[in-house]
Amino acid sequence: MNKIYYVLGLTALLAASCGKSQTDDEKIKAYIASKGWQMQVTPEGVYYRIDSAGVGGNPTLSNNVTVRYKGSLLDDTVFETSKVAGVTFPLSGVIKGWQLGIPKFKKGGGGKLIIPSSLAYGSSGQGSIPGDAPLVFDVTLLDFN
Repeated sequence: MNKIYYVLGLTALLAASCGKSQTDDEKIKAYIASKGWQMQVTPEGVYYRIDSAGVGGNPTLSNNVTVRYKGSLLDDTVFETSKVAGVTFPLSGVIKGWQLGIPKFKKGGGGKLIIPSSLAYGSSGQGSIPGDAPLVFDVTLLDFN
């Protein structure tokens, strides 16, 4: 009997979390359409567009990356902008959406990433980023090692 309640509870939890992802996906698709952009999407749900190709290989989770970026919400409110010289950090130490999206760019290349909240800061948010907020990033990969 307890196993049945556990399975039902787990099923309800999974259904609720799937509904949230669909809501983010619907919001992201509407945002992209409103901008008239063409974007690709990873299997995990990170939307990306490469605006400049860059050169060489692509970074992996084991690399430190130097990026210049601007982060905003779907209402175009900017919540953070890096210095022109960029910021360097281990790719393995950032939100999952960046771990999936940044490797799409080559050195000197850049474009846009749109990250669902589940691959960003989730329901808790972070600083000026509210909970359940998909994030939009303009990114240039300046270097990696």
